[in-house]
Amino acid sequence: MQTTTNQSSPGITLRVIVIGLIVIFFNFRWMIEVEAMRESPRAYFIYIVPFVNVVFILFFLSLLNLLSGKFSPKLKLASSELMALYVILSLSSNYCTHALLQILLSIIGHAYWFATPENEWEQLLWRYLPNWLTVNEREVLRGFYEGESTLYSIQNLKAWAAPLLSWGAFVFALSLVMFCFNLIFRRQWIEREKLAYPTIQLPLAIVTQTSYFLKTPLLWIGFTLAGSLTMLNNLNFLEPTIPALQLRGNLSPFLIQKPWSDIGSLKIAMPPYVLAICFLIPVELAFSCCFFYFFLKFQYLITSLVGWRQIPSFPFANEQAMGAALSFFFLIFLLNRSYLREIWERLRLGLKSEHEEPTSLKLAIGGLIGGLLFLLVFSVQAGMSLFLSIMLLTTYLALTFVVTRIRAQLGFPRHDLQHIFPHYLLIKSIGTSHLKPSSIAILSLYHWFNRSFSATPMPHQLEGFKIAERVGIPNRKILSLMMGTTAVAIIGTFWMFLSLYYQRGADTPYVGYWASGYGREVFNRLEFLLLYPKEANLMAAGFTLSGATFAAVLTLMRLRFIWWPFHPLGYILAPTQGIGVLWFCLLISLILKSIIFKYGGMKLYRRVLPFFYGLFLGDVVIGCIWYLLGWKFDLFVYPFSKGY
Repeated sequence: MQTTTNQSSPGITLRVIVIGLIVIFFNFRWMIEVEAMRESPRAYFIYIVPFVNVVFILFFLSLLNLLSGKFSPKLKLASSELMALYVILSLSSNYCTHALLQILLSIIGHAYWFATPENEWEQLLWRYLPNWLTVNEREVLRGFYEGESTLYSIQNLKAWAAPLLSWGAFVFALSLVMFCFNLIFRRQWIEREKLAYPTIQLPLAIVTQTSYFLKTPLLWIGFTLAGSLTMLNNLNFLEPTIPALQLRGNLSPFLIQKPWSDIGSLKIAMPPYVLAICFLIPVELAFSCCFFYFFLKFQYLITSLVGWRQIPSFPFANEQAMGAALSFFFLIFLLNRSYLREIWERLRLGLKSEHEEPTSLKLAIGGLIGGLLFLLVFSVQAGMSLFLSIMLLTTYLALTFVVTRIRAQLGFPRHDLQHIFPHYLLIKSIGTSHLKPSSIAILSLYHWFNRSFSATPMPHQLEGFKIAERVGIPNRKILSLMMGTTAVAIIGTFWMFLSLYYQRGADTPYVGYWASGYGREVFNRLEFLLLYPKEANLMAAGFTLSGATFAAVLTLMRLRFIWWPFHPLGYILAPTQGIGVLWFCLLISLILKSIIFKYGGMKLYRRVLPFFYGLFLGDVVIGCIWYLLGWKFDLFVYPFSKGY
């Protein structure tokens, strides 16, 4: 089943840019209404990849494109144009989400608006918060938090200008560093290693095989099953007397006796669209994820039996994962040393690449160095020590790099790395007693990009280059498109959120907890860190080192023995919230694929693939239609994409 074309195609046309701008701002408004406005129950678009809102819009555009082509072939978009729109939507969605810039906007003025004589934040915190990164005028913040106002007054615009320009430059520089990493490793990961990139298989199939899918019975069987399930759950949500079938549960209430109660949450969830994505994951990697998830539960069980669970955080699962991720990051560079040496030789000798590159490697390396220097200078100027700035950026970028590798090789549908917070785990290991208060304050302000890796742009950038290769878009054009999208997404997110918050209020019942809740999360913890300094936790640092060592051993065993089934990426993901709620889908898909490959091989796998695409589309299309109805009529609807 051919889903791609290798012929060169313009892909980036004027009409794509115009349509892209329209759908970006429609998508942003939709995301804000679903994720940020109204109180619980909330639904989230970005926890599962590919993002459900993006796939829904792409599917709608593909159907519209098919119909328009029947009336006027000139109106029909090429596959490359549709995939360019997918890249625009996928990349831009990262910025306009509760996992990235929404957090930033919630903390810029929080310490000033919520300061009281009781919490003494004015004396404790204000002196460590730079004026050029925060808004401290109460009249300006009144409209932001209480609503019934407008952003478009001279006073408001002036107050927000400096912080937004400063943070906007920081966000773009961070994105630029990610672009440069991808530009350096693009050829190795796309052309040489030929990684699987499971996440883009469904969007490619939707765009390149729309007519084929509409005639495939298996797809419609899957679509009907999943769509009916989502429809029933939505009707039940509105009218509880209507029966529903929600494929989720929790075994924890049955494990209330020690030592079983110490193994943590044990959730079961099988949403159709997640099961469909898990079906695309390579068998050995799905096995590793399941194995290491239960290996971690086994650690909890054994340490409970011997009484070590009394030690706070023991067995330091998050620190183990952090160490493993850092180890894997450095091993990637070590294992790719011949490729990096080749790049160095070409640069030293001034040789041009034999292949079309999005930009010269010299410019990519220069951009990487320049971007890193800007981020370091920014951090130091804000008040963080140079040592802590280097440690934080190295750790954060290493985890981002690993998430990108996970997406390219494994396609795991949820990689938020929840609870593996670089800024908090760093200060836990090194302590706070010897850190400057200003360093701790800026570290806390950086919570917005350290809290979750579910919306990091780097994997979407790399997938953009892979999509360009598959549909024939020139590399330089896709790079320009993605960089332009990044700039528009940053500006558009700031504008749309601020405009709506000044209308509705960021601290009102309509908007709910999260618009101010992230600020509470940041500044309550900062208050605690400043009032109660901590010494270095040597045990946490030791487990970080043990995780790094174990990941290195797993990697070396895979290189030496072809039969070795354990992948270090599974070990890194084991303590994360993502695998904790999706392990059951992984297990079911692993069993199904093992049976299919045993009795029918790749031929049978390809034949049943449309059924799983149908499961995804049925769940997403019906669920997103309900989200649109909820937005239109101001209703709460069943949160099918809650993240489980």
